[in-house]
Amino acid sequence: MLERALRTFKNTSDRPTLIIVDSHIAYGAPHNQDTSAAHGEPLGEEEIRLTKSDYRWPEDAKFLVPEEVRKHFQESMGEGGMRKPRGVRCASQWPPTMRAIRSNKTWWTAFIKAFTAKGRLRPLLEAMPVRVSLNDKTALLGAARCATFA
Repeated sequence: MLERALRTFKNTSDRPTLIIVDSHIAYGAPHNQDTSAAHGEPLGEEEIRLTKSDYRWPEDAKFLVPEEVRKHFQESMGEGGMRKPRGVRCASQWPPTMRAIRSNKTWWTAFIKAFTAKGRLRPLLEAMPVRVSLNDKTALLGAARCATFA
C-alpha cells in the first residue's frame, strides 16, 4: 500500500499530493504499544523480552540487528548512515565521511545533484541551504546547533 502511495506521489505533477501514514509507537510491545508511556520511558526488560518474542527474535540478545536489515543497510546506505549518491556501486567508491565529500568537489557535486533530483520538488530543494553536521552527537545536541553551512 505504501509503495502504491509513493508511486502515485512520484507520478503526480498536476496537483498537490499527501501521504498519511498510520503508525504505532512501540509497535509490537504488548503492554506499551500506542501508549503515552512509550513516548518517554524505556520499555523495561520484561516488555523488551515479550516484544522480541512477538517478533520471533532471540529473547536473550541484548542488541540485535537482523541479517536482512544489515544487508539492506549495506546495499542502500553509505558509511556513517548517509545515503549513497546514485551511481556509487561499492564502498571503495564512497568516502567515509561528509567531510571527505565536502572537500572533494566531484563528490560534493554528486551529493547535491542526488539531493536535489526530486522531480517537482527540485526548485524548492535547490533554493534550500544545505547544512551538514559533522558532530557525531547531533541527535543529542540538536541539529540546528551542530549544522555548518555547506
